[in-house]
Amino acid sequence: MPDRNSGCLCGALKQEKKKKKKKKEEKEKNKKKKKKKKKKKKKKKKKKKKKKKKKKKKEKEKNLVDKSIDAL
Repeated sequence: MPDRNSGCLCGALKQEKKKKKKKKEEKEKNKKKKKKKKKKKKKKKKKKKKKKKKKKKKEKEKNLVDKSIDAL
């Protein structure tokens, strides 16, 4: 039998369990948020790369046209 001073710990245990659960959920949420951010960053990088490629292509065509005009 527990001594009188210790009392019942069920309330404290429940609280601790609740805290742990909340912490775990928070961690999960942050993980998902990070993943989403990473995905967004990747998408942005891809878009930038595409834009750069398009610009280079246009410049190349312009140079070709200029050269052909000079040749005439």
